Amino acid sequence: MGRRIFAGAGILAIATSAQFAAAQVQGAAAGDGAAQAAEAEIVITASRTGASGFRAPTPTTVVGAQALEQRQATNVADVLQELPAFKPSSSPSANGIKTQLPGTNQADLRSLGANRTLVLVDGMRVVPQAPANNTGVTVSPDLNQIPALMVERIDVVTGGASAQWGSDAVGGVVNVLLRKKFDGLKLTAQAGVSELGDAAQRRVGGVGGLNLLDDRLHIVAALDYTSSDEVGDLYTRDWGRRENQIVTNSASATNGLPVNLIVPGVRFYSSPDLLVTSSTVAAFRNRTFTGGQLVPFDAGSLIGGQATIGGQGFSQALNVSLVPGVRRLDPYARVQFDVSDAAKLYVVGSYSKLRSTLTPLPSRITGGTIRSDNAYLRQLYPAVAAALGSAGTLTFNRVNYDFYPQGRNGRIVVKNETPHIAGGIEGDLGGGWRYDAHVGWGRNTYRNTASGIGIRQRETFATDAVLFNGAITCRALVPGSTTYNPTAAAGCVPINLFGAGSPSAEAIGYVTGTSRAKAVYTQTTAAANVHGEPFETWAGPVALAAGVEYRREKEAVTADAIAAAGGFEIANAGPFRGDFDVKEGYVEALVPLLRDSPLGRSLDINGAVRVADYSSVGRQTTWKAGATYEPIRGIRLRGTASLDIRAPALFELFSPGSVANNTVSVRNPANGISYSANIPVNISRGNADLNAERSHTYTGGIVLEPAFAPGLSLSVDYYDIEVKDAITTLTSTAAGSLCNSGDSYYCSAFTFGATGAPTALNLGVQNLASVRVKGFDAVLAYRLPLHRLASSLPGTIEVNITGTRTADVLVDTGTGSGAVDRAGENSSLNTYATPSTRFTASTTYSVGGFSGTVQTNFISAGTIDNLYNSSAATTASRNHVPAFAYVNLFANQKVGDRFELFASIRNVLNTDPPAVPNPQLYTGTNGTYYDTIGRYFTAGVRVTF
Repeated sequence: MGRRIFAGAGILAIATSAQFAAAQVQGAAAGDGAAQAAEAEIVITASRTGASGFRAPTPTTVVGAQALEQRQATNVADVLQELPAFKPSSSPSANGIKTQLPGTNQADLRSLGANRTLVLVDGMRVVPQAPANNTGVTVSPDLNQIPALMVERIDVVTGGASAQWGSDAVGGVVNVLLRKKFDGLKLTAQAGVSELGDAAQRRVGGVGGLNLLDDRLHIVAALDYTSSDEVGDLYTRDWGRRENQIVTNSASATNGLPVNLIVPGVRFYSSPDLLVTSSTVAAFRNRTFTGGQLVPFDAGSLIGGQATIGGQGFSQALNVSLVPGVRRLDPYARVQFDVSDAAKLYVVGSYSKLRSTLTPLPSRITGGTIRSDNAYLRQLYPAVAAALGSAGTLTFNRVNYDFYPQGRNGRIVVKNETPHIAGGIEGDLGGGWRYDAHVGWGRNTYRNTASGIGIRQRETFATDAVLFNGAITCRALVPGSTTYNPTAAAGCVPINLFGAGSPSAEAIGYVTGTSRAKAVYTQTTAAANVHGEPFETWAGPVALAAGVEYRREKEAVTADAIAAAGGFEIANAGPFRGDFDVKEGYVEALVPLLRDSPLGRSLDINGAVRVADYSSVGRQTTWKAGATYEPIRGIRLRGTASLDIRAPALFELFSPGSVANNTVSVRNPANGISYSANIPVNISRGNADLNAERSHTYTGGIVLEPAFAPGLSLSVDYYDIEVKDAITTLTSTAAGSLCNSGDSYYCSAFTFGATGAPTALNLGVQNLASVRVKGFDAVLAYRLPLHRLASSLPGTIEVNITGTRTADVLVDTGTGSGAVDRAGENSSLNTYATPSTRFTASTTYSVGGFSGTVQTNFISAGTIDNLYNSSAATTASRNHVPAFAYVNLFANQKVGDRFELFASIRNVLNTDPPAVPNPQLYTGTNGTYYDTIGRYFTAGVRVTF
């Protein structure tokens, strides 16, 4: 237990002696004179008026380039996702099983989803990554495409900002500011490896620049290459070999055990030898075909579904990548020519390339059927065929490891190429007024190639093999047979599944294939902004900003014929095309009302309004209002209220969805009779009638910078974000229940046959759900030059603690069942699950050319599912996740004027993750919050010329 958590005084001691990053500032949390002097030079993303984070009412985090270097980050996400306000829901460690987005890093503020966090680069929108299969993923920019070596700083606004910046800024805004000038050349090289010798990572890159023509021509360019190796399956780790999983106990009513069993030793109820799960001959159940015999199979405690506790076999995650492999290349260039102070012309270009590789689940047949006249059964196991009789059958499960060479479960390769180019002009108009304008174009081309994937219908055709004219033939090719279908079964090769290694190469080639899907997402933008100070009040100048924007986005998804028809076991995609455009205009003002008054040192109010006209959802108006009040020196109060939106993504409007067979119970409104039938169901298709999601956000906080403790800052902010009309996919069960309650809209989504029974369900996504998140952010920052304590003490200590306490995450699916609070859930079972408390705390000691940092990342104790043990249907054997803390060490040492050496050890104590399984993702823990790799070493060098 001591390796796993720090509790009580231990965790408090580490937390209060730490610093997250020397260059990080939260809101007004900065106290030294240098920071105050820099205030006027920094335009913070919280406001377009030019107000800095010290005057802006919205809590804002500023992460500088120094923080990325100190953290030895190869990606801006490496630093951002350690901030407690972010949920690392889309990151390589959380994506090990996800075939659509392996290797992706997306920004997800407040656990509301990456599609509700707006990502900007230099104030411009970034083209999103749009996978070909949109099921369970979000369309949002991949932070991999932002060149980390070019970053000057990152502004993070935690709170609604749609009025200033546009749609999607529900959870907040991430604005990455890149270098505009650079003089010289800086090269970086680093490498890392886990304690077990895997998960190797390599990085080489450089940034260089020139300032020419009397400092009027500025050229800066960067090239960054990173590669990280794919990590083997969970059996490569001690914690993974425990095979923790959630098992649904289908016999809970009779065996006295809870419905949900969270236990170790959970295996897949299947066998590479072909496992008989049921038969017309009862004695054949739980037997496998091996060496000419039908032998017993140890099914352990067969509790329910496809999971067994103990027994033979392995976890379904056998051979499945724990972490995908990633290769990334990010070239970037910027050229600026200063015609005058009033006209600075620039052009920027980048071409991000990302390649991710993943070993997915193996092909597996569940609930397959073999008849007694199967030719291979009669040939190899005649006694079994005879015992079945003329009409007997076997129902079987088989995990097809032998479809692949050297134990690999097929291969997923995802390639993303994202070119982007923009040109613009900016300048000083005089009288305190500045302007900027730009046009931009970007395109994300996404390709998903999945090889060795089982094809369902072909598996069925090939398995049903009979003797015809002296040769073993697929029954579907035999004229007069009950399944005769020469068109669909053309080229069918019969397959022998009786025993591992039995299928022929020709048969494997027929029943497996390569799924290919492609998505091309294009974004065109144009914007013009102006800001200045038109007049003064008695308390100071009024700041005003205004602008207009235009954006057009279009997407085209294509796929091979089998994938388009949903024929593969995994990696299917539905082709579609769609587009929308939007014209927007906004105005923002900051008005000072008090300055050095008996009523207080300062009072500023801030307001913004944006009107957007979407071709998809019509006119949308958003607004924001806020204020900052400093009653006395060292105390600042702030608060905001806003109305924000998220317009539907293209796939939510136009995707054809996917079809699967489900059993649905529904009452036919025409005759009033209830039916239960297994029917084709499409509940994920797009809906062109969707409305925009709407969100109300309220924040309020206090910032303390006491004069008696120079260098100390403390901020505490409350947030309350409620998203209404959230776009969601209903289950077929919910659709049936709504129809049964008399809702004609959902009844119309069902097709009913001549007998009155349902024959299909076709229902698009809906504006039905709501999510409300509430909580507190707190930041403590302290910078102490040690000579203040004693003149003989060298160096400086910088301390920072950044934490978030999530009080509520109220999720209402809109089906009448009411809201469920997901705050305090530490698993990945539910979309909005969020731990109650997270904080990052560290301390940095700097002296001369050396700096060393101790960092602690803490996740509070929580539950697996807040609904467990709330009713007889949700009982669970365990529903507690202990508190966890990870300790990291970083060191940097300058050698002369040109060289800097750096090294780090992450997860110093080699802390194993807790057992927080997910039966859909087949993992034993939650890679979103917990480290799955173990102790990790990195070393590198920076050279400056």
